[in-house]
This record gives sequence, C-alpha cells and structure tokens, in this order.
Amino acid sequence: MYAAGTGTPSRLPCFRAGGKRAQRGSSLLEVMIAVLIVSIVSVAMSVFFARGRFLFDQEEHKRAGTLIAQQALERAKGMSYADVAAWSDTLVVANITYNLAVSVQAGTPAADMKTVRAVTTWRVTPTADRSVSLATLLYDK
Repeated sequence: MYAAGTGTPSRLPCFRAGGKRAQRGSSLLEVMIAVLIVSIVSVAMSVFFARGRFLFDQEEHKRAGTLIAQQALERAKGMSYADVAAWSDTLVVANITYNLAVSVQAGTPAADMKTVRAVTTWRVTPTADRSVSLATLLYDK
C-alpha cells in the first residue's frame, strides 16, 4: 500500500502482544521462578518417597514380628498339653532385634484349656517400641 499521492509505501502499525517489541527470550526473573517451582516440587517428592520408604520398612518389621509370634504359637501347639509353659527368646532378623515373650494361662476360659499368648516387641526409633500380640487356645485332649 502506498500513501495517498506520495508513491511511497505507507507503514502499517505492527500490533504485537505485550507492547512495541517482540519478546525474544526469558527474563532472569522468569528463570528464577521456574527454578524455585522445580525445587519445591523436587523437595516435596523426595520427602514423600522418604516417608513412604519409612512406612514400608515399618510394615516389613511388623510382618517379621507377626511371623515370629505365629511360629511361637505353632511351637506351643506342637507340644504336649502338660509341657506347654511360658518362655522368652531374642531373635535378630535383618539387623532388627525382636524380643519374644510367650505366656500361658491355665484354666482359661475353661478348666481343661490354656490360653497361650505370644508378644513380639522391637525398637522402631531410639525412643519407641512396637509390638505384635497373638493368642490361641489349647485344650487337653
């Protein structure tokens, strides 16, 4: 297009987003904000996975403690009724020390029955212990 009567091309206004000049890159502020967002997400994900790993380990310890208590009850079931008595033991599984205490109550819930309870305890943190308690009934045949 030419300007009226001049023979020279007219300049059409150039409409660009954000003002007169086109944006050609990212500003330092935008880069810093992006790094901050990525950092926050990375820290949150690492905390999430670390906590998940801790809880997974605790469940593994609980399973091992439950298995130890079940084995103690099976051992009591394998004994003759007269030989079933209380005992305790200490076992180490995967660097975790489990303390087993088996107690026997004769005459409960009936005169010819014994209640056998196996309690397994282990340390979770330096100040906290966890335990699993299982019980079964034995009767005089």
